[in-house]
Amino acid sequence: MCTDFLPYKFVGENQIHMIGGKQIHIIELSEMLVKHGHEVFYITNKGYGAERRANASFFRATPLPPLLDEFKPLAKMVSNGLLLEKFVKKHKIDLLHIHYSAISLIRFVKMHKVPVVLTMHGGAYPAELTRKSISAVFPAELTRKSISRALYILDFSWLVKNADVVISPSRYLGDFLYNSFGVKCRVIPNAVHIKKIANLPTKHEAKKTFNLHKAVITFMGRLAPEKGLKYLFEAFSILRSKVKAAKLIIAGMGPNERYLKVLSSQLGLEQDVKFLGYVSGHLKSSLLAATDVFVCPSIYEFLPIVNLEALAAGLPIVASRVGGIPDVVEDGVNGFLVPPRDPQALAETILKLLKDEKLRRQIRVNNIQKAKNYDWNVIFPKIYQAYREAFSAG
Repeated sequence: MCTDFLPYKFVGENQIHMIGGKQIHIIELSEMLVKHGHEVFYITNKGYGAERRANASFFRATPLPPLLDEFKPLAKMVSNGLLLEKFVKKHKIDLLHIHYSAISLIRFVKMHKVPVVLTMHGGAYPAELTRKSISAVFPAELTRKSISRALYILDFSWLVKNADVVISPSRYLGDFLYNSFGVKCRVIPNAVHIKKIANLPTKHEAKKTFNLHKAVITFMGRLAPEKGLKYLFEAFSILRSKVKAAKLIIAGMGPNERYLKVLSSQLGLEQDVKFLGYVSGHLKSSLLAATDVFVCPSIYEFLPIVNLEALAAGLPIVASRVGGIPDVVEDGVNGFLVPPRDPQALAETILKLLKDEKLRRQIRVNNIQKAKNYDWNVIFPKIYQAYREAFSAG
């Protein structure tokens, strides 16, 4: 498994190992592979501890000395590629599954005829590679040096064209890769363990955990510009003028956390917006159980795993009609789709669900049924078949 892991973060005296949707997918896939008798290695350059959960071995690329920003991508490409080549030979790796877009270590592995599977996850691929303006979503990207940008695009292009099998979690991304690069993908969605999510505490117990006595609207995910949280806060401001007994729960960490807390204060929402930080395990299960409406207001997405978790928990989902989200959320059946960056539509749709308990119950039934399509017992054989195809291609 070739990927980047999120590093530990210290919150006060507590050390938190933040794991995003991609990392959850990789760890759970590793667990399935180990369960089926395979040995798994993680090949990465940051992050610690995740290998213990999946019972996998761990290889971390050696950090590079300080370099000029212009040449860091090229230096990393060559240095990590040589390290990987040595690692593959030493451990007799049979297959490499890459989960990180800008890593063309595949060049070095191909020399040894090792099959390569590439799974595309999150990232700014369409915006980056079609050279559209992304200043509204990724201001920092505008400072990227021209050489770094060129290497990134070249790296990505070579990677998707030379992997033996490319997996896309959504039809949206699969169509993009085909139209832009002529690459045919296997569309295999992300997965969740249905049984783990099905055994949630009761809503009453869960709300007591968080000392909540109001309707609960929940967002889970990285606090970043592309997640559209600015519009969720504006929507909640509109909603609160119509429904006083509602609480907005924000679960996650990220670069926009301070900005969102300031925005909450400016909109006068401090008393009804609760920031939980990163949640996992029992706390995450309790939050899903306490939730009345789950919201995903993203500006773009491929197929967020939190939506699948909400699906399995039977939650009504209100989400932006972008990217791969419509693959999971069927408007009016198991949730509602709204235009991105539209606080008014977001507020009206959330209000509609809060006022209609019968509709929420029906959506719960539909979601629990649909979630079965995304269980690991359904998805793992499809990934395993992709591995077989990669061996045949190699």
